[in-house]
Amino acid sequence: MRVETTEVTRVLRDWLAHQRWFAGKSRASTVQARLLATLAEQPYPVHIWLADVSYSEGVEPDQVPIVLRT
Repeated sequence: MRVETTEVTRVLRDWLAHQRWFAGKSRASTVQARLLATLAEQPYPVHIWLADVSYSEGVEPDQVPIVLRT
């Protein structure tokens, strides 16, 4: 199963704002997903993605493990 970076970006942008640990909730930002590593392909693909969160002060990467399942 292959997922597009644009789709991961959309999902992360919507998801991050609702996470208790995400410090950027109250700041204006943009999010861009970037694939860092593939840890496994079987039985399900496991990828580590970086969510590059851009603020007016600069970019902060957040590491997010994602498992893809049908």
